[in-house]
Amino acid sequence: MVYYFIAQKVSKFKFNSSSIPLSNRENIDINIPTFMLQRLFKKTLMSVGIGFLILFIIIVIASKFKIALLFIPISFYLIGQYFVFSNHIKAIKNQKINYNIKANTLTVSTTDGPRSIINLSTDNITVKEVKTVQKNNGVLMGYFILSNKVTTCYLPYLLVENAETKPFFDKLQLYKREVVTKLFPII
Repeated sequence: MVYYFIAQKVSKFKFNSSSIPLSNRENIDINIPTFMLQRLFKKTLMSVGIGFLILFIIIVIASKFKIALLFIPISFYLIGQYFVFSNHIKAIKNQKINYNIKANTLTVSTTDGPRSIINLSTDNITVKEVKTVQKNNGVLMGYFILSNKVTTCYLPYLLVENAETKPFFDKLQLYKREVVTKLFPII
């Protein structure tokens, strides 16, 4: 059932790959291709499955040995990765982000708000990075928060997986940022 709901969300994404070489492009769409999202979904689903398996084993063993109950937080943590992943998919789906390399501007259009432009060269920008405690099955969950006086933009780590977005995220690494670690980095 969990697999069905996430597969439904992932299948709604449409990725239009451009035939223009990356070095000749002026604008970069900050998004993630469907095939990458599906690969990350499978890895996350593997972590969730392991969490359910651990929970089942704990329930069986806990009838004889109460010390097995110590592993319940680990299984809940792994199961909770589903909710973090679906939250990040929702954040990606609700905003369209475009980065102009020459003007060094980030254009953010959200479904529930007005379009805003963040100039990375001239605006006073604060960058905050929120990440999870550890990688699960090779997937590190987290997000960047870019904000200026007018707008705030959330960029999930899932977007970093796309090689076309590398120039933007390389530029983002140059900014001084506050790094916060959370157990469940929900946007």
